[in-house]
Amino acid sequence: MRGRETARVSAEANGSCPNQLKYTMFKQSRHLEAKQVTGSSAEPHEHTYHCPFEFELPTSLPCACAGPCALPPSIHADTPKARVCISYSIAARVQRRVFHRITRTTTARREIQLTSSPCITALPASAIASLPAEKLRRDSGIGIGIHDSTPALPSGSLPRYSPSLRMEVILPQAPVLTRGRGTPVRLVMHTPAEMLRGGGLYVRSVSMQLRMCVSVRMRNTWHHIVQSRRGCVIGGVVPIRAGHFELELGDWGSLIVVHPDCKPSFASCLLNVTYSLEVAGGISKGVDGQIQYVNTSLDVLVMDPPPLYEEMDSGETGS
Repeated sequence: MRGRETARVSAEANGSCPNQLKYTMFKQSRHLEAKQVTGSSAEPHEHTYHCPFEFELPTSLPCACAGPCALPPSIHADTPKARVCISYSIAARVQRRVFHRITRTTTARREIQLTSSPCITALPASAIASLPAEKLRRDSGIGIGIHDSTPALPSGSLPRYSPSLRMEVILPQAPVLTRGRGTPVRLVMHTPAEMLRGGGLYVRSVSMQLRMCVSVRMRNTWHHIVQSRRGCVIGGVVPIRAGHFELELGDWGSLIVVHPDCKPSFASCLLNVTYSLEVAGGISKGVDGQIQYVNTSLDVLVMDPPPLYEEMDSGETGS
């Protein structure tokens, strides 16, 4: 049984020549003897040999970190510029005699999947991005409740106050996305009174996507593979009529991670798997106004659901 890490970075991404890493994290072997032999009634010369065995996975990597690093989960990330593969496998080699001292060796290999549970860290459960009123007024050509022409500021003065629309993305605390299960997400628009007095502000679109970053360390240099998984794209014309306006997301108000390539979050000195939720909101002045986008991102954790437990009968419980 062994755990192996393979990484390759192209010359274009590396800036020089292709860089490749093959690292065996651990390797264990056992010499087995047949414990049971079963013959075949249909084929007298065929027998089945049973060789039970067991392996114990190491609890940490043999690395130079001050603290122990857990084994990374099985993962395969591939882009045109880089490739990272973490695999675990069990190989069985059987040697049998064919004629006198002539032997034949047959090898079979099977990969096994290893998962991990991330450590729940203190991450913020919300993120805010701003869209200045000046940008909406300039691009739409229509006033939004504040004066378009203002006198020049004296030299050395502080900048004049400019209102901004703020978009806030809110997740539960802690921001953990469980694979295969929905996580509620809220989207709130905070609009100053100056911008509301002009009227005519609309939410035109909302898009969400999950950004996965796999970072691998090769010769003291970190290389990154970034992949994005689209969550939802919503279009429409929704007026903003209040200073605190929560957008009704409907079925998209529950974010579900279903892509099989989205492995649980992980951190070590060799490999990191991190995620962020990226949200873009389209805002316009007037129904036909040019759409301006406000973007924000929120770091999240991805984890597997807990295992299913079977209810025990009262007679099976220990004392």
